[in-house]
Amino acid sequence: MKLFQRVLYGWLIVAMLIGAGAPAARAQLSLPNLMQQKVTAAPDGVRRLGAIEVAPVRFEGRELFSVVSPTVRDRNNPGNLVPVEVRAELIEAQLKRVVSPKPLKITITTDDPPQPPLQLPRPQSASSTDFDPRSLRVYYSTLNGAIVIFATDDYHTKPLKILTITDQDADYYGLTPEELAQQWRTELDERLKRSLEERQPEQLLLQIEQAALATAVVAGISVGLWLLRGLVKLRDRVLAERQAQSGAEPMPQTEVAADGAGRQAILAAFRQQFTLQRRRGLLAIASWLLSSALVVTWIVGASFILALFPWTRELALQILSVPFLLVSIWFASGLINRIGDVLIDRFGNVWEENGFFSLDDAQRKSLRIATISRALKVTKTSLVIAVGITFALGLIGIPVASILAIGGILAFALTFGLQNIIKDVANGCLILWEDQYALGDVIAVGAATGLVENLNLRITQIRTSEGRLITIPNSAVVQVENLTRNWSRVDFTVEVAYESDIERALGLLKDVSQKMYDEPYWRERLIDLPEVLGVDALHHSGMLLRVWIKTRPLQQWPVGREFRLRVRLALEEQGIAIGTPQLTLAAQNEHSTREENRSHHPETDW
Repeated sequence: MKLFQRVLYGWLIVAMLIGAGAPAARAQLSLPNLMQQKVTAAPDGVRRLGAIEVAPVRFEGRELFSVVSPTVRDRNNPGNLVPVEVRAELIEAQLKRVVSPKPLKITITTDDPPQPPLQLPRPQSASSTDFDPRSLRVYYSTLNGAIVIFATDDYHTKPLKILTITDQDADYYGLTPEELAQQWRTELDERLKRSLEERQPEQLLLQIEQAALATAVVAGISVGLWLLRGLVKLRDRVLAERQAQSGAEPMPQTEVAADGAGRQAILAAFRQQFTLQRRRGLLAIASWLLSSALVVTWIVGASFILALFPWTRELALQILSVPFLLVSIWFASGLINRIGDVLIDRFGNVWEENGFFSLDDAQRKSLRIATISRALKVTKTSLVIAVGITFALGLIGIPVASILAIGGILAFALTFGLQNIIKDVANGCLILWEDQYALGDVIAVGAATGLVENLNLRITQIRTSEGRLITIPNSAVVQVENLTRNWSRVDFTVEVAYESDIERALGLLKDVSQKMYDEPYWRERLIDLPEVLGVDALHHSGMLLRVWIKTRPLQQWPVGREFRLRVRLALEEQGIAIGTPQLTLAAQNEHSTREENRSHHPETDW
């Protein structure tokens, strides 16, 4: 489970790095061969509308407007056509020139006397940018029959051409070229002036003050969340220690299940574990929310600080686009996973308290709930992580349909190599559905016999009486013997000598059975009065007497040991001998044997 979570976190971190290092419209990945775009397909961020293509023009991370160009069918050979994305990039480059820093003025001194200037030089702007924000003017004019938008100020002799409005642009917006030019001119004039003012030294000081205040607020919130998370972790650590202590107590095994433990000890241990696990599940949700709030605080704080400065505003918007959505997927996946654990535990608790399945006794139901809960949690975690990775890959540019198609192909290819795992999972589902055995049952699979300590959809782990942990794939469970399903039985046999009074011996067994059944301690472990069947066989060593003792699950071993002890003492007290093997030897005289042979064969010469 933890391995799957690490894989998901790794994918999300890689995707965040990819998304933060590229523009939002171009933060895309493509799979080789299978995912390559065809030559006729439009690039990312370009919309194809029949004979025209539309691309957005962005400035400082925000979209200003969209430009239109004729459709280019083959990007490798565009001919005389200019792809629309190239036109948009040229416009963005001209806008960046307007707000670029003022170029350094290099003065070269020589030994020659200075020459008088031919004309008066233009005054230099006091602005730190190439264009002056106070005198910037954005206007449009007709040039060679086309409407062109220019930018100039009092300190540039030649205006800067920003873009040319085409008929396709006007038709796309449903305006005349002059109306569209006026609309774009107003928007560019306002946006460029604001951007230039933000790049001046006095504004920079104000931005630094705001960034320092935001940093202090983020730090204060982070410290508070970190302290709360520490308290939750401390409480969870205390519960984990209690859970470890309760789980460290040895559980009754196959032949040592007596000693006052039995099924009740197993149920008590499971219930205590489930109670602690439910409480830890709620703490896990609280810890996850605090951790996620801490991460969100850092991301939002970093984005806010970066958005204060015009040079990093585009990066802030990129962080709030793809990486923030990836963090949201990571947060949602973890939260759903933990809420799922709590809901499964809650469902098990309701199942146990209300008894939806009346055919199961309380003990059996508790064990079955524990088994199904563990299997459901593993399956649920796998599904949540798989869905989270699918959404994350789709967010960074890999189509979900292609992911599912490739996953289907890989699953089909892996089917041949992972047939045993598929059989394990299928058989594990049948084991849980049919309730063949559960946690706490003592089973025999082949030559292995032990207590079921772990059961999921793939494997079954049993602990033998010698303490060995045996792992069995569920596909190998062809025939299983459940020694503790609903009830158990002691098959007691004893041989008494032929010289013994058989009626007296049977009466003694009945007396021992009745006395043991009447005692409260053993009455709780017995379901019915032991049944004395009678003489079951006659051997050369004696007469075999059989008694069946029906007990509660896991109680056949302590009951059997106690009953054998009492029978042994009672037989000794009543003087009834245990059967022993008997051997009769017949010996004859050698001389008489020869005379007997001669009488039978008188013609033989001895």
